[in-house]
Amino acid sequence: MELHLIDACATLLGPQARKGGQGFLHQLDISVIRQAYRRLAVASHPDAARRPGAKPGSADGKRFIEASRAYELLMGYLLKRRGPVTPPRARPRPSPAAERPNGKKRPGPDAKAQDKKHAGEKPSSGAGSARAGSSARSPLYYHGPLPRRRLRLAEFLYYSGRVSWQSLIAAIVWQRAAKPKFGELAREMRAITGRDLTTILRAKRRSEQTGETARRLRLLNADQVARILRLQRARHKPIGRYFVEKERMPSAELARILWELFRHNARYERAG
Repeated sequence: MELHLIDACATLLGPQARKGGQGFLHQLDISVIRQAYRRLAVASHPDAARRPGAKPGSADGKRFIEASRAYELLMGYLLKRRGPVTPPRARPRPSPAAERPNGKKRPGPDAKAQDKKHAGEKPSSGAGSARAGSSARSPLYYHGPLPRRRLRLAEFLYYSGRVSWQSLIAAIVWQRAAKPKFGELAREMRAITGRDLTTILRAKRRSEQTGETARRLRLLNADQVARILRLQRARHKPIGRYFVEKERMPSAELARILWELFRHNARYERAG
């Protein structure tokens, strides 16, 4: 088993892990594994091949899957070494067998959750509650087939029944709030001054972007606006971080979902 662990270390941390052997395993830390996995997942995810300047064949999916498997193996080893951990339960699906002869359904987890809610207990929400099954038939969760079109990550999580509508909206709001502001980036790049930014914001029209206003006032040219927008996209937080940080979704689970999303979108990309 330790040979598999050492191979997993080499996948995430590089070939130097093989030289350390068992001593390397004993010095492993969860934070180091998480950081290494996130860095490798971003670089090897199939969507990385679509980024500007990406090298052909740099992200074929194989390396991404290997990194996810290595992460799961090492996290299982480290968590077991640290102590017992209760894994999240899968969200149960409603079964026809739960029907009574008179056509009424037997009281299930949802009825208990409603009783607790009326009793003053705050029900859990988000991705964790979906996996725990507390909202198996809640109207906040989507129940139906996946749309036959390309989806974004947050949409895929919602349409696959993993997160609620509330979590979807909260994730979008979080991402937009975390988006770096165009004017601040322009000042950081020393393309404009603080006085210029004040002038731009005062002259900004409704539904007009900050960059458009700056070009209209001739404070920035097209090339400068394009460079600032590229920097803004590069610093934009991926929406998956919301579900990991706020909804406590395991990183390994998110990696599997990203791969499912890639395969789903690939089908409709070929069809188009």
